[in-house]
This record gives sequence, structure tokens and C-alpha cells, in this order.
Amino acid sequence: MNTFNYFSYASNLKESLLAERIGNDHPISVNIGRLNDYQFRFNHKQIDGYRRANIVPMKGSSVNGLVYVINEKHKDYLLKTEPGYKIIEVNIELDCDHNFLPSNEYLQTIINGAKDHHFSKDYIDYIISIANNK
Repeated sequence: MNTFNYFSYASNLKESLLAERIGNDHPISVNIGRLNDYQFRFNHKQIDGYRRANIVPMKGSSVNGLVYVINEKHKDYLLKTEPGYKIIEVNIELDCDHNFLPSNEYLQTIINGAKDHHFSKDYIDYIISIANNK
């Protein structure tokens, strides 16, 4: 399955709205992310005179949002719901890039499985060191 990443910082933060916009399907995954050196604004002018959310380059600022992984077959449909926006490629810092602590039970399950299959002691120690944030 082909997929694409979509950074949402405005109305599509509401996952149920996004699902409607991609044919009542749901994203494959969702991660919290941050776009550095951009700023959130309400400066995208609409026909009715109101402004919609937009992001603009701004050194030192950041925009929080969600990174959705979506089936490629929904891309055109989604983009039609966002008229007037320019699609750009950016690097997003994901919260999942950070290492969080697993439960002791989960860690022990991984270690036991690795030992059962004769993984090297060095590799098992490496897993333990990551789990302990060393």
C-alpha cells in the first residue's frame, strides 16, 4: 500500500473531520509533531471575507500539529477539501522520535524472547540501555 504523510495544524486536528474528508476511512497512524521555523496565523483569506488558518515561515517559531499517515488513494480527495493551499515538503519533529520508558513487564518479555532465540548479550544489553534511557 502506498501512503503519504500529512501534517495537520488546523481543522484536520479533529480526526473525525479528517476521516470524513478521506472517504470515512481513518489514517493508518497518527503522531504528534512540531514544525520548526514556521508560525501559525489566520491569514488565508476566504471568499466570505473570513480568514482560515495558515502557516508562514518564521525563524525561531514553531507550529504543533498531527502527522497522519494516509493511504495514497485518498490524497486527491483530501487536497480537494483544502482549496487554495500550497502543498510544500517540510521536516517535522515527531514526539515518537523521543525514547520513552516501557513497562518492566514489556521489557522483560522482549528480553526473554531475545534470550530464547540466542540473541547476543551485547544486543540484549543494548535494548536494556535504551529502555533505561542510558
